[in-house]
Parts: sequence; structure tokens; C-alpha cells
Amino acid sequence: GGTISITKANVTSALGVDPTTTYVKKAGDTMTGSLTVPNIELKDTHPYIDFHYNNSSDDYIARLISDNNN
Repeated sequence: GGTISITKANVTSALGVDPTTTYVKKAGDTMTGSLTVPNIELKDTHPYIDFHYNNSSDDYIARLISDNNN
């Protein structure tokens, strides 16, 4: 056995991530710009996505919600 040193630098290098980039790190952080992902999977009794337009303070202006099991 040996010792493995886990640091931000060697983890980001191994993953091919630019360590100088700013990431959304916790709930409540804000992301601007675009986000491209292959898919989004939500799991809950009634999963939903809320949309807020122009920094609306409303709970949501549009909501996608699944209310069945398909």
C-alpha cells in the first residue's frame, strides 16, 4: 500500500477541470449564462422545475410538474 495525497489541484487536473473557473458551490449560489447538460433527472413524489423571469420575486412565473408515474 501507499499514500495518496488528495488536493484540489490534483483532483481538478485528474478530472480535466480548470481550477481558475468559478463554480456554483452551494445552495443559494447564482449561476449566470448558459448551462448545457445531456439530461436532468428529478426524483421526488411530485418533481418540478420553477422558472423565474427577470429576477421575479414571485415564487415562480411558470412551473413544470409531473403529477403521474410516467
